[in-house]
Amino acid sequence: MNEETKKQETNQAISRVVEPEELEKIFGEMITNPVNLKNGHNILNNYESLKNFHIAVLTIIFNNLDNDRFKKLACSVLNIHIRKNWNMNGYITNEEKLVTFIRNE
Repeated sequence: MNEETKKQETNQAISRVVEPEELEKIFGEMITNPVNLKNGHNILNNYESLKNFHIAVLTIIFNNLDNDRFKKLACSVLNIHIRKNWNMNGYITNEEKLVTFIRNE
């Protein structure tokens, strides 16, 4: 029973959709606080397995084109995430890849 509970919790976490506002708040904290920036990889590990993570980061980039520091951080996060997960099955679904391709045209 304990293993089933863990599996259900994992499935619920993976099926959760990350909101751009939530990530934008975390990025803001990372920019203003050097400790959060230093631990940024650990902080973002909790979010990168959530559905639409990279689409939320893309949204943040386009919403903050006038803020160079914010844009640079978001672009770096997106670059690392895509390089790490694009060819692996799991985090980035085919539908999300299609949305990314369409937005880049």
